[in-house]
Amino acid sequence: MAVWHFKFDMIPRPGIERALGRQASVLEEYQAKDDGPSVLPDVPNYWGDTDLMQFESRLAAILPQEPWSGQGPMRFGSAEGDRIELWPNDIECAIDLRNFSGERLHAMLGFAASTGLSLVVHGTGEVVEPNFDAVADRIRTSRAYSFFIDPRGFLLASRQP
Repeated sequence: MAVWHFKFDMIPRPGIERALGRQASVLEEYQAKDDGPSVLPDVPNYWGDTDLMQFESRLAAILPQEPWSGQGPMRFGSAEGDRIELWPNDIECAIDLRNFSGERLHAMLGFAASTGLSLVVHGTGEVVEPNFDAVADRIRTSRAYSFFIDPRGFLLASRQP
């Protein structure tokens, strides 16, 4: 996923409580890297025994499904644009801020709300309810938004030690 992607995962609220013994406003494993927890070892499975493939048709209604070999994640959308990856124990999402679609974000948030999911923002680890205004606030403070607003300034600031 690219620097212009605002990234988050969808996870079940009860799964957070089951894994941590309490609700949390921040999940530390999502703070560690902007790429999110799928690249980190020992991340709790917040989904338990849920078969995430049951969501395939609902996600395909939001973004077109890429061909799938049965290996790795099931992907919807495109690598460069908006994207949803359906893993056996995770749903990772990326919003392309270069070609932002409020309608598509509303569809993703509607899916999350209707299935009892919270969003966890990559880079900050904040647990956010699937509310457009709350997510828009997180987008405006994200690295992806900083890049989108001022790519040159973002890259120059990234070079600083």
